Amino acid sequence: MSIVVHEIVDVDDRLVVSGVAHSIVDIIEWSHEFVFPSANVIAQSVDDIDMPDRFDVASSLSLLAQNVRRVLAMLREAGVVQPQQNPGVALETIAAGRWWDERVTQDDLWRALWLVARHVPCGPMDRYNLLRPGTLMERAERLRLNVDHVTEIANFRFSE
Repeated sequence: MSIVVHEIVDVDDRLVVSGVAHSIVDIIEWSHEFVFPSANVIAQSVDDIDMPDRFDVASSLSLLAQNVRRVLAMLREAGVVQPQQNPGVALETIAAGRWWDERVTQDDLWRALWLVARHVPCGPMDRYNLLRPGTLMERAERLRLNVDHVTEIANFRFSE
């Protein structure tokens, strides 16, 4: 497994390294043995998902997008989210279910998952939880739990 480093910048006596891995990696531990950044990593397996499971994931992502739109609308009405923070056409398309058919690929599912996750109004720890290693289906389930949690909080706080 290799990681291509694009940039190393010294910011406030800390190194900021940006690069691209050829697969999804989980950093286990940073190594201090070398003068350059080094880490022990585990490459995550990206198993291909069966077609029926792809439809299940795509359908659940569409339902999640609908729930995210509903929560964002509730928060806009309560004045918590500004009207100009419109989630845009992509979230609308996923919510409507018009983005997938029999040609849906695993890459399409990953893109949809992250697009929906980007619009969930949650804190940094919840976002970090979504970045934990796992399969697409495990991350979709964590996203669902996150959306459910945000929905419960919004309903409790802003419903009349």
